[in-house]
Amino acid sequence: MDEDDFSNVLGLYGQNGSGKSSCIEGFRVLQFLLSGVSLNPVILNYINIDENEMSVGADFYVRISNNNYFVNYDCSIGKRENGLQINEEKMSYHLLDENNKKINIFSFNAPGDINGGFKDYLGNKNFEIYKTIASFETKGNYNQFFLASSIFNQKLLQYMESCKNKDDVYLGILKELNYFAKYRFAIYQINYFNEISDVGIRIRIKEENNGDNPSCNDIFVNFDQNSIRAEYFDLFKKTLATINNVLPSIVKDCVVDLVDVVKTKKQVISINNDIVNFRLVSKRNGKYIPLIYESNGIKKIISILSGLIDVFNNEGTFVAIDELDSGIFEYLLGELVYVFDNFSLGQLFFTSHNLRVLEKVDSKNIYFSTIDSEDKFIQIASVRESNNLRNLYYKYIANGYKDKYKLYNDVLTENIISSFKIKGGYWRW
Repeated sequence: MDEDDFSNVLGLYGQNGSGKSSCIEGFRVLQFLLSGVSLNPVILNYINIDENEMSVGADFYVRISNNNYFVNYDCSIGKRENGLQINEEKMSYHLLDENNKKINIFSFNAPGDINGGFKDYLGNKNFEIYKTIASFETKGNYNQFFLASSIFNQKLLQYMESCKNKDDVYLGILKELNYFAKYRFAIYQINYFNEISDVGIRIRIKEENNGDNPSCNDIFVNFDQNSIRAEYFDLFKKTLATINNVLPSIVKDCVVDLVDVVKTKKQVISINNDIVNFRLVSKRNGKYIPLIYESNGIKKIISILSGLIDVFNNEGTFVAIDELDSGIFEYLLGELVYVFDNFSLGQLFFTSHNLRVLEKVDSKNIYFSTIDSEDKFIQIASVRESNNLRNLYYKYIANGYKDKYKLYNDVLTENIISSFKIKGGYWRW
């Protein structure tokens, strides 16, 4: 792979309501699917009221035993009488070699479909993997309500692992993507920050056995009082130590500490050695402040730091953050994105409205929304080193880009002034 074609950072810019947050929501749906977790019923609201289904998909590069594979996954999710269901899943892969030939393509359709069940679209019924899946299918092990992925069904993965004639590459790809979704894929949606006081600091835990619905392995320690299991508390302390290693370099002399729930002193109490009760505080210049009363900007920085630290240090880790700029001083925002653009091992995807970032990263790392529904996101090409991408963006907002793309639905100042004026006067209390 040519590393010049890839980036550690990708930012998405555009006016309000142009679809930026939809990309973040799409990542969340993808995480549910790859994890084998049942889809959240709220996803039904993502489908256009005039449509019966939506689709989500992604391409991956997966490395197994020093071989690189290109993997394509697509899924169709539709409405049904009592909610939603997964209508169809497709997955293909090929080895990145001189031939670039697709090795295998499989699909799963809900049994209600005329083509229901697992399918081998190449027609190669001799593939061992097809025999394995077909055998699994006849045992009726697929998800009855089709709210979770059938390709990433946990029972299927276990079944394939136990088979003597298993396809190591296909199984390896499934396991890698499943592991990625659970442990190396973090999404911070906008509602996460709207409820930041209740959510707090995200930590990753070991996989729990929840039957057919394994968790995505996230728990949250909120910014006020907490009661968590002792085994998670030990992991949280390690997470907190890494946060405190970085936080003072972003918010000068600030660290997060633990105090007794009742008394404001540095003491953590445990009940029956199973549950630990504590309150989070910030400590600056030797003074404690309950973390719940810190500014939203500081709380946001603290809340995303564990994800940022993870993506900075680990290749193959992906973090998506909606409205990264919200509450963060614009100069600091530019420096943070610059650091990740040049030194991160993992990948950071973010949406933003603050244009300071455009002066700090390469133009190839930024996409802009358009008002064209058929060509929603574009990059600005041929940006010279002497050009300022921020200034170019302002120019193209006003004049359009390449006489083809309009980047902004015109909002005229005179129309805003006129709309604010209420005819007949304004009645006041």
